[in-house]
Amino acid sequence: MKSISIKAKVIVVLVFSLALGAIIQVSLVRDSYNKNVAMVAQSALTTAQKTFDNIKARELSSLALASSALVNIDAVRDLFAKGDRQVLYDYVAPTFADLKSMGINIVTFLDKEGVAFLRMQTPTSFGDSTNKKITTVRKAIDSGQVAAGIDLAKPGLSRGSCRPIRDKDGSILGFLIVGGSLDQFLATMKSQTSDDYIFMGYKSFLDEKLYHATRKAKGQPDTWGQFAGAVVLATSMDVRSDPQYEKDLQSLPAAGRLLGRSESGGSTFVNGVFPLYDAANNAIGGIFVRHDITALHQGMKRVQYLAIAALVALVVVLSLVIGIVLNRLVFVRLNRTMDIVTRVVGGEFSKQIVPTAADEVGRLEELFEQFRAIFVSVVDDLSRARDEEGKKSA
Repeated sequence: MKSISIKAKVIVVLVFSLALGAIIQVSLVRDSYNKNVAMVAQSALTTAQKTFDNIKARELSSLALASSALVNIDAVRDLFAKGDRQVLYDYVAPTFADLKSMGINIVTFLDKEGVAFLRMQTPTSFGDSTNKKITTVRKAIDSGQVAAGIDLAKPGLSRGSCRPIRDKDGSILGFLIVGGSLDQFLATMKSQTSDDYIFMGYKSFLDEKLYHATRKAKGQPDTWGQFAGAVVLATSMDVRSDPQYEKDLQSLPAAGRLLGRSESGGSTFVNGVFPLYDAANNAIGGIFVRHDITALHQGMKRVQYLAIAALVALVVVLSLVIGIVLNRLVFVRLNRTMDIVTRVVGGEFSKQIVPTAADEVGRLEELFEQFRAIFVSVVDDLSRARDEEGKKSA
């Protein structure tokens, strides 16, 4: 049977133990990385949501101020009450031009039933009640109070403020809508966070023909056919046709949801999504967030490679050092002892086993020397006994 030396067994056990330690160490590094990534991803998602909420609050506040300023102009109230559409348009036109330079491109007067009286942006379009279908407007009409919020209106995503127009006695004459699109929201968010975003909304809130026309007029990509029940309203990155986007929008918690890591163009990202609500707190879509963690990922890989290299080097060095130490302290001495014992068994009795150190192997050497001495003594006794028996026989 082929034997395996103790030295080989010890080295194998040593290498295995150190390799196991290396695997555990790498696992700990990876676990630490995953925890850091999760923290960074959650922070990016929370920051994006807070940034959006802050921008929305600021924009809605400016809309509320603009609508308040308009309805508090006596001439505006009087012209609206008289029902003189053209004169009202001419009077408000300079103010509307100023508002458009501020990104407010919707100023609409409604009668108290919610029927459009004058749209400053399209003055020839009036007499319809479609605006009552907008949550912010419906909320203001139903409550008789100021309402403001985000809406997924027929052409797309918009922000707006709707407030009652009252006469001097406080009776409601009608309503004023002041608002604008959310096209600049994405650019503002990206400039503040450096992350990429996708604004998506549900098709059920949109008019397909109006959506196509609006996207074409703005020179924006038409994504109506890209997904079954949702459309891309704004984006700062390429959006693949993947049904997972719609799945990620389903049953979104208010705090949003982390979506894991992704790779693109040699960069590594963490992703998340949070819901988009209208003025009545209805979910109308969601905002996807992509945060670049390439530096963190590459740093983790460097640490992992360095840890593996260091552990491999440690395994090699420790194996050599321990092998040399074991060889000098144990195996060389055992081999010398076995060589002497073998010679003694072969009849060479002159070699003595001298203990080389006061340790376990030294005590073993001492015991073997005692056995050798007893063996040699027994052999000598037997040899003398044979010699005496030979003399007597002669």
